[in-house]
Amino acid sequence: MKRINGFTCRSLFIVIFIIEQIGFNLFILKHTLISLILMVISLIGALLLQLWYQKIRNQKLDSLKKNFKFILIALICLMITVLIISVILNIAHVPLPEDQQVIKSVGNNIFRKIEILFFIVIVAPVVEEGLFRTGIIGKSNHTVLLSLLSTFLIILGHLDAVNVSEVTLIFYSIQFGILGLTFCVLYCCTKDWRINTITHIIWNFISFLDLLF
Repeated sequence: MKRINGFTCRSLFIVIFIIEQIGFNLFILKHTLISLILMVISLIGALLLQLWYQKIRNQKLDSLKKNFKFILIALICLMITVLIISVILNIAHVPLPEDQQVIKSVGNNIFRKIEILFFIVIVAPVVEEGLFRTGIIGKSNHTVLLSLLSTFLIILGHLDAVNVSEVTLIFYSIQFGILGLTFCVLYCCTKDWRINTITHIIWNFISFLDLLF
């Protein structure tokens, strides 16, 4: 029964992720109210599923303070990687991916700024950690294989919003690949969805500020 419940819970992360993506696409099309409702639904759903999965697996999580060092290490690795690749892409005058262009094009619309901040910094990290870490990796013994699968899906999802040359795709693949692998390694080290979510939130907030200003 525990295995069935665990599979059901992890499968529902896919549904929540789809709802989140629909919400974001509607945001791009300026269906603001509907997109906001879908984002809130996906956020609450992902949090409840994380708590459910934790209960199913009888996980007793350590204090956040104990694993704080992993957050710092992950953020440093991401900053170094993105800095190097960003310099290369800027020199080559490569355009930003479509989702990042959306952030920069928000302009002075305060309400849309708040909504995209809510999506990028809160909703996306919670939902993505639910699917790509808890949903795909979970407590499986095949962590390496599943981490590679998770990373591949992350690359695939991000490159869907990139319309550039083949050489540039390679650089973006490396960037998103390292991003995905870093979060997978972080999850495998701590087995704590909270650590991953906090790290993801901090990283997205830094990225959001960089794009907006």
